[in-house]
Amino acid sequence: MLYYFQKFFRLYLLLDNAIICKKDKGERDIMEKIELDYDEAILMKSERVSYGGVLSSYTNELILTNKNIVLVKKGMFGMAKGTIKFPIAEIKTFEGQPQVLVGKAKNSTPTLDVYFRSSQESFGFEWKKDAVKWVEKITELMTGKKATINTNTRLTIPGTEFVARTLKGTLDTYKDAFGLTKKEERVARFCSSCGASLSGVKGETEKCPYCGTFITFS
Repeated sequence: MLYYFQKFFRLYLLLDNAIICKKDKGERDIMEKIELDYDEAILMKSERVSYGGVLSSYTNELILTNKNIVLVKKGMFGMAKGTIKFPIAEIKTFEGQPQVLVGKAKNSTPTLDVYFRSSQESFGFEWKKDAVKWVEKITELMTGKKATINTNTRLTIPGTEFVARTLKGTLDTYKDAFGLTKKEERVARFCSSCGASLSGVKGETEKCPYCGTFITFS
């Protein structure tokens, strides 16, 4: 009995060492495949990221540099299979704010949604807080300002921006015509789209500086 136990334990150690060696080699392969520019630095990394739809597995790694979002596709034992670079300079902006949001996949898992000039990319995370950190870091990288995003986020409904802007203009016109303008009272709330903490005049509708969604302060 002791003999078989010793053989099993030795086999376990051999397999464990083999996995560690493969993982270390995978990390070296990743660094070789990224090929950073001389003035490019890694700002943050996240493992267990999915890419390619709701059926994709959380096996990839996402890396943020000062120039690119780098997706490292991984296979068994964390071996790097290839990389895809998404330039930070290609991310759309609206009035100086990057179009980077915390979204939700069809299976209700959290996603990092990035709107580039020529495409929209979604990266899946197991935890919403990780996607929030990416939104905050990319916003800070592109604007130089820290962004505080509430984790209770929802996606923007298409067309609400135009409707909100039209309603605001109509209401302001009637207020001025009939002298209904009230004393300003400032209130705070979270953006219903990106979750940013905002403040504004009670009863007024203003545009979120982070994602461009119009918010009514009530």
